[in-house]
Amino acid sequence: MGVRYLIAGLGLSLSMSACVSTSGSTQKVSASDIHVHQTNGKDVLTELDRNHWINVRKTSNSDEMKLYSSLGAREWDVAASDARAYLATHPKNLVAMQVLSVALTMKKNYSLASYYAKLLDKYYPGQVDTNNIHGLAILNQPGASFKDFRRAMTKFEASFEASDREVASGLNLGHLHMEMGNSNNAVEVFKVVADRCNNCSAALLGQGIAASRSKDYVTAKSSFQALLEKEPKHLQAKYYLAVIENFGFQKKERAVQILAEVLDDKSDQRLDVKRKANFLMRRLEAQIYAQKQKRAIPLDDQISKDEEIALEDQFEAPLDDQESEIETVSESH
Repeated sequence: MGVRYLIAGLGLSLSMSACVSTSGSTQKVSASDIHVHQTNGKDVLTELDRNHWINVRKTSNSDEMKLYSSLGAREWDVAASDARAYLATHPKNLVAMQVLSVALTMKKNYSLASYYAKLLDKYYPGQVDTNNIHGLAILNQPGASFKDFRRAMTKFEASFEASDREVASGLNLGHLHMEMGNSNNAVEVFKVVADRCNNCSAALLGQGIAASRSKDYVTAKSSFQALLEKEPKHLQAKYYLAVIENFGFQKKERAVQILAEVLDDKSDQRLDVKRKANFLMRRLEAQIYAQKQKRAIPLDDQISKDEEIALEDQFEAPLDDQESEIETVSESH
């Protein structure tokens, strides 16, 4: 799998510290109650959607809130540029350094992000986000070793345990536990994250994958089902659920039904997921056909027992191989 998988599924979090008023509505949003959870360069899980954040940037009288809003709007280049400009006139500004370190991390410029995180540690000790950024920088340094993984884990743990609202470092910690073969620990971490983020998709997805690796198929299935209740068209969750139905509960026909739904979904063109779904569905259909033939044709008539076993083996794959497929699909999320 490698570190690339860790990066793709990871992110960071940022808590607000000002007051926002959304235009066109009497709704008042206290920024201290807003927690931006970012899991990769595409997805931002927040209490406010992108349009709200753009509106905040247009209407807010606070320069610092405008900096924050660029993160909520997923505009990493804008956030980094504006933060640098603000630091030019407001050296050592806490918010500007936070936004800049976060934006650089989302742009995957981890070494520079870690530099600004170190400045935050120096001028404003005790910031929750900095250890999370340091952990990502360690993982992405050239030639990262198992020892470096341990160092990164310590950073993620420090960030995760520093606040009961911290989510992103928990996602990082959970995925790193899986990378290091600690699937049971990963499940427990993702459970805590899920509680903190109100069962956000990233936490449920991680919990399901970790549980499947530890062969806790009941937890894995319930995690994917919970995610699909929130997002019925989540292709990855459907694909993983099909995998669990097949390898965990030996329900091949049910798995084929779910995989067919993945392939028939026109709203999501995730070709990587659909290719895997198509491959697995064809293999399962062949297995189902072979089993029906086995029941219908006496072994001493047209096919010997050895030949039948060979036919089944042609399409069988151990669960560990299928779990590797799960990891590969997850890289693009």
